[in-house]
Amino acid sequence: MKQIFTSLFVFLSIAVFAQITDEQLKQYPCLTLSNYDEYEHTQKVLNLIENGVYDFPTLSQAPENYQPFYISHYGRHGSRYSCDQKAYERIYNKMKAAYDANALTDFGLKVYREVEIIYNDAIKRAGDLSYIGRMQHKGIANRMMQNFPEVFDNPSVSIDAKSTMIMRCALSMMSFCEEIKAKHPNIQLRVDASNKFQYYMCNEKKSNPLEKEKEWQDKYNAWKQKYNQYSGDLDKRLFNNNKYVKDNVRMNGLTWNLYEMIQHIYAVDNIGIKRGESAIEQTLTTEDKINYWKLSNAYWYVMFGNCPDLGGKSSHVVKYTVENIIEEADKAIAQRTQDERTCCTLRFGHDTGLMPLIVFLNLDNYGYATNDFDTLHEHWCDFKSISMAGNLQIIFYKNVKDFSKDILVKFLINEREAHLPIEAYEGVYYKWNDVQKYMRSLIDEESAEPVANSGGFSL
Repeated sequence: MKQIFTSLFVFLSIAVFAQITDEQLKQYPCLTLSNYDEYEHTQKVLNLIENGVYDFPTLSQAPENYQPFYISHYGRHGSRYSCDQKAYERIYNKMKAAYDANALTDFGLKVYREVEIIYNDAIKRAGDLSYIGRMQHKGIANRMMQNFPEVFDNPSVSIDAKSTMIMRCALSMMSFCEEIKAKHPNIQLRVDASNKFQYYMCNEKKSNPLEKEKEWQDKYNAWKQKYNQYSGDLDKRLFNNNKYVKDNVRMNGLTWNLYEMIQHIYAVDNIGIKRGESAIEQTLTTEDKINYWKLSNAYWYVMFGNCPDLGGKSSHVVKYTVENIIEEADKAIAQRTQDERTCCTLRFGHDTGLMPLIVFLNLDNYGYATNDFDTLHEHWCDFKSISMAGNLQIIFYKNVKDFSKDILVKFLINEREAHLPIEAYEGVYYKWNDVQKYMRSLIDEESAEPVANSGGFSL
């Protein structure tokens, strides 16, 4: 994928967007949860780091005489159980075997009891949306209405909402729409979930780039070993029998399983385990958590980032998403003077749809290209885009004094204003004609065919 950079954008990316340091990761462990983090807390922490305020960012004022009239949205489902049921079985079976062998310390017994609670609660729940996930989307919908009330204040407008066929996406969509309907009962909702929309809602790439380049895969795996080594004395804190550990436990595998359970604690609630005080969270050192996050971050970059060694892998995944954004936006623009019109296009999918979309558009320099994974996290962070309930909102503005004036747009990544690598009209506001031209230039470089029923939504 060709990247378009301007000196203005390079300046902005350096001067405006705070980079994440190891010290900040130590201070805010929620950032080490990768794509399992709890949406609201993470977004507030990022604003605290960048602007000194623990809250959602304050949005800029629209240019004079401009008013929002349409929103184009793509959202990831909310917090969920792991999609891999075996993730719960693996850690439970390991800890249960040690328990049966009387090989656990008192601390190990506390960890085992928490693992047992999680395991029992998660039976047959792989991939299910949690209550937290529902509330995340209600919160996003509520703030959208607060931030852009003009979009919703006409009782004749309608909302077009679609999701993938996966239940957690459909339930996320319903939670979002319920919140809007509660505040605006007269708004018409068109809600649908179908494989018919799959090719643009989440056209997942089925081939793994790591499997294509054997030489590169070996290099990547060698790099991973630097971060896939647990620190501290967890073996002694968990187990009272050195021989049992030597004969039965792979500590690197066990610590990764525990990292997955820490992610789970922040994705699922009402299971009797208190966040920040659980024994499971105390198993890993801060260094361990940071290292495992760096592994996860690199994985997402390899799969959907602009890794030069792999030629950039995300583009064809979202070509049809971008085409749909343009098509639906042009319809809304044509109807902007009418009372009966579509005021929102809502799409509910997956991180595997959201991440490559942001990369493809190179929003906030997410098209960043590097082969240096040791410094990747200083420039490119998964949790800034694909939090649970992560979302991209494109806000369209019309000039209420003169409808012939340019339509303006601004982009929000997780409710934070974002920049495109093209010339802005003013601040974070861009002319839609310029944005559409930029989008089409990216689309024209691609020649992929749609995959209507790609399936396999494991993320």
